Amino acid sequence: MSTCFKCCPYTDNLRALIGRRFPTNYGIAAGIGGSGAPIGLITAGPFTQLLLDTYGWRGALLILGGFALHLGVCGAILRSSSTDETVTNSSYQPVSTDANEEPRIGSSSAEEKGNLKQSSRSYNIFKDPLKAMVKHIGISVCFQVSFWFTAVIFILGRFVDDHWLIYYVSQAEAKGFSPYEAVTFTTAGGVGSVVSRIVFGFIVDRNLLNLRPALVLMIVLSSSALLIAPWLNTYWLMMAGSFVFCAGNGAIALLNDLYTRELLGTDLLVCAFAWMEMLTAILGFSLGFFPGWMYDRSGSFDWAFLFWDAYQLFRWWGC
Repeated sequence: MSTCFKCCPYTDNLRALIGRRFPTNYGIAAGIGGSGAPIGLITAGPFTQLLLDTYGWRGALLILGGFALHLGVCGAILRSSSTDETVTNSSYQPVSTDANEEPRIGSSSAEEKGNLKQSSRSYNIFKDPLKAMVKHIGISVCFQVSFWFTAVIFILGRFVDDHWLIYYVSQAEAKGFSPYEAVTFTTAGGVGSVVSRIVFGFIVDRNLLNLRPALVLMIVLSSSALLIAPWLNTYWLMMAGSFVFCAGNGAIALLNDLYTRELLGTDLLVCAFAWMEMLTAILGFSLGFFPGWMYDRSGSFDWAFLFWDAYQLFRWWGC
């Protein structure tokens, strides 16, 4: 069994914060900041298997849940900067009594103005909360074409990556590997993801390779690793396949963060990352069962990996 510790809202805020605070060396900073999930993959896979063998699945879930509760401490120490403005006497503006003078009570103009005020007040009861809600959830970013260029790359990549984590150990066990051998494959994948994030962050920051060619190269690399996965049946080939796939997807995750900031700027990063995660969750809820269903029907995960590879190819559209 393989798992990694993630907290999506906290991760989105961290990614956006790095994008705002690092106008230079953003690639290296994002690569180091995004290494938490791969490091969790390196450590959590063997640790979880040890818990399963020692305490069973109930005890393992109880201990992992206790670890997850500590994420609340990370959220508790976050503080937003104060935006309160001090009101000074200079902020007050003189009122013109000529233009805004109220009509006398009982006149027709007073009644008309009262009716207009009443209708305007009723309209604002619904308009103002609706505008505040739309602004708060940041849905306006979804109406920008540039958002979908980067969203396609992120959503499909995260969907494939998450389901690789779910099914790769099961695929290895179906090929005859022991559970401990299977989790070493995911550990190799975590190492590949950490290395690729930091290396490509350095490469892009030093302008050794442009952003879009680097994205295309990594999409080809990770897609190739998925394509040949059904034919990898020895220990070292499985290790290499896991390393290459996670290295490609880790680099894509980093490069796509840089791509998002380039297209949308820093102000929309939180909203953009949050909606990407939301759309990924919808896709996973809709199609996440499909690889398991294919295994139940065919007795193999090979078609599932080819299915994911087809999904990978759609990411070309975003580049």
